[in-house]
Amino acid sequence: MILTETEAKAILEKVISYSTADETVAYLTGGSGALSRFANNAMTHNIDKRGFSLSVTVAFGQKEGSSTINKFDDESLKQVVKRAESIARLLPDNPEHMPPLPPQKYRKIESYFPETAEFGPMDRAKEILKVIQTCDQKELITAGTFSNGDGFNSIANSEGLFGYHKSTNCGFSVSVRTQDRTGSGRAEQSNERRIGELNPSQLAAEAIRTAEMSRNPHPQEPGDYTVILKPTAMMEFFIYLLFGLSAREADEGRSFLSDRKTGGNKLGQKVFGENITIRSAAAHPKLLGTPFGGDGLPAKDITWVEKGVVKNLIYSRYWAAQKGKEPTFAMNFLIEGGDHIIDELIKDTEKGILVSSFWYIRMVDPNNLLCTGLTRDGTFWVENGKIQYPINNFRFNESPVVLLNNIEKMTKPQKVGFGIMPGVKAHNFTFSSVSEAV
Repeated sequence: MILTETEAKAILEKVISYSTADETVAYLTGGSGALSRFANNAMTHNIDKRGFSLSVTVAFGQKEGSSTINKFDDESLKQVVKRAESIARLLPDNPEHMPPLPPQKYRKIESYFPETAEFGPMDRAKEILKVIQTCDQKELITAGTFSNGDGFNSIANSEGLFGYHKSTNCGFSVSVRTQDRTGSGRAEQSNERRIGELNPSQLAAEAIRTAEMSRNPHPQEPGDYTVILKPTAMMEFFIYLLFGLSAREADEGRSFLSDRKTGGNKLGQKVFGENITIRSAAAHPKLLGTPFGGDGLPAKDITWVEKGVVKNLIYSRYWAAQKGKEPTFAMNFLIEGGDHIIDELIKDTEKGILVSSFWYIRMVDPNNLLCTGLTRDGTFWVENGKIQYPINNFRFNESPVVLLNNIEKMTKPQKVGFGIMPGVKAHNFTFSSVSEAV
């Protein structure tokens, strides 16, 4: 359930007209989201939520105030603007205040698919039932979620800017465990736009295979190992690299991209291996992002890293103005990969560890992006080019910066969540201790 572009624009224009402030920006979002959950081989509940939200930010000079509401009659719209204005008058100046953007040109990104929005609870239940029946037959325990929905976001300001975008979204995740609780597997697809892109039975088969293979793990000592990361594990770890791409943090000495010698950042310097190229592409057919960011900036295709060299950083509008740069933001991420498949990386490995996924990753030191976390849902010992047996899980202490310097080979990239990610083989990955978790 979403508002059309015409409906959204009418509400936003009304809000702008009610304002007496120097500057006004209004955001209107909404939509519907449904989720079916299953656990212990049975459906547990179904959720269906829908709603709208209007946020208004005004400024008198550099004094800013905001207010939010979910009612759109004329009196409610007048009151939300009045509250924002009252708050603004009470607050001190914001030294980093930025004026509203003038009208922008946005590319057309078609990311709304009616069949995804219309996929109902019985449709989800039928797919979930197939997974449950398969696990029952194999005497395995399963749990997971199936979600779908639609939404829109729109923006307008007192300078005449207006933007509107609608999209659909769906995802399926499944976890499988053996009856003896020693083996586990997990597979998921998330942030898909088209319901036809989901294949719950195929994902369940992958999780089942991993769970059965990982039963009764052998003990393995921690240490530095050659590691093979599946695309899911790679994405879970790579996300933490995104925290370090802020130009401001780098310039202020709070990032792995801070140049301690010059006092600036490492823009233009080689930081990663030559086989690493990282891009953003809002209109990529597998990702289909939004055409504008939160403040109305148009989404752009950007190369962040090219052959290991940092080409661009994320600049907020304020920091870009301070440094004489163009503001930039990231809608999604793509790492260019190789031509291999995971089986080929395994075959090429004399001794190493295959990691299916990571879990509970946390930042330890932002200055070098050192992270800690756990392996999960299928960790295997590889020797002489073959998976020999499952092993215990580990806690790791490693930085994605180090990983992206140690990659030897990569698979063809595939969609994982909001990005396109390859599986990788890398050397000297640090597993610091054994984890008792399954």
